[in-house]
Amino acid sequence: MIPLERGSHMSCILRCASGASQADYFDLRYAWRIGDQSVIETFEDQDDYYFRFGGHSHHAGEYQNYIEYFARCLESGETPRPDAAEGVVTVALMQAMEESAQTGLPVRLGTVLARHGLTGVQPA
Repeated sequence: MIPLERGSHMSCILRCASGASQADYFDLRYAWRIGDQSVIETFEDQDDYYFRFGGHSHHAGEYQNYIEYFARCLESGETPRPDAAEGVVTVALMQAMEESAQTGLPVRLGTVLARHGLTGVQPA
């Protein structure tokens, strides 16, 4: 069920031995397969929410939604998600992926975090 083509012009595909996933940003579609189970999830019913300013090529509506969410969190005292720790883990994950692509060897997320003195930061 993972689409064979990237028709949305903005896709991210991850493939591994036991499955695959593909996110199609413009189409608000996420497809995944693990073993024999596969699902395509769509968020088209939320199109107006995410793209308030007409069309799938404009991001202003998205940012407006983020700003409103952040303001609600500030008002209620809730910690916005993703929080700073999740951001640090995301950057460390990207660094681990880049290093792994360069060396052809696995790079553990914990190794990258420790290298930068961030052993207290844990992936969610």
